[in-house]
Amino acid sequence: MNILPGMTSYYLWQDKLECAEECQLILKSNTEHQHALLSLLKQAHPYDVPELLVIPVQHGENEYLSWLHASLA
Repeated sequence: MNILPGMTSYYLWQDKLECAEECQLILKSNTEHQHALLSLLKQAHPYDVPELLVIPVQHGENEYLSWLHASLA
C-alpha cells in the first residue's frame, strides 16, 4: 500500500468546478480479491462517486512481481 499525500484535485461535480486537497491510495491486489476490495473502499469513501480504478500490470521487474505474487497469496 502506498499513500501519496498533499494532492490538489480539480474536477467537475454537479456542473461546478471543485478543488479539494486529497491523498492518493495505491493498493496492490489480485483479481480474486479486487471486487471485494472495491466494494469495501466504495462503502468507506466519503465521496458519492469515488475514483476507484483497476490498473492491470502488464510488465514489471521479475523479482518484484514474484515477491508481490507471494505476498498476496
